[in-house]
Amino acid sequence: MDEDAIRQVIEQRRVAWNAQDTKTYASLLTSDADIVSATGRAAYGREEIIRLYVEQMSGPYRGAKVASTVVTRIRFVRPDVALVDTEFEMEGVHARDGAVMPLISGLTNFVLTKEDGGWLISSIRGMPRTPMQGPRQ
Repeated sequence: MDEDAIRQVIEQRRVAWNAQDTKTYASLLTSDADIVSATGRAAYGREEIIRLYVEQMSGPYRGAKVASTVVTRIRFVRPDVALVDTEFEMEGVHARDGAVMPLISGLTNFVLTKEDGGWLISSIRGMPRTPMQGPRQ
């Protein structure tokens, strides 16, 4: 049951990310969540993550979509903490020169915590296999 709920949160994040639905995306995060984006940029706290997301959606991620996020492993560190490994594919990412890059694939690691009976994302680490061209954006 918890594994199914965790998989749903990961998919809800992908759908919200693609729809630029910042309200839903924010609702999936703990207040003290953190991220290291696939671009190498970091943000700490729900509001800062959403600010970074909005900024990157007008830069390298403008028009980009997460084509898939496949959960490859869930490991419960404690009954209320799960490490989640995923593989992703993104299309439409822009390189430094503005050109649209070919399909990007990589890994994203999540830490989810169970709070008030539901699972929330506490930490995200994006690691592209395909190099993101140019300086951090």
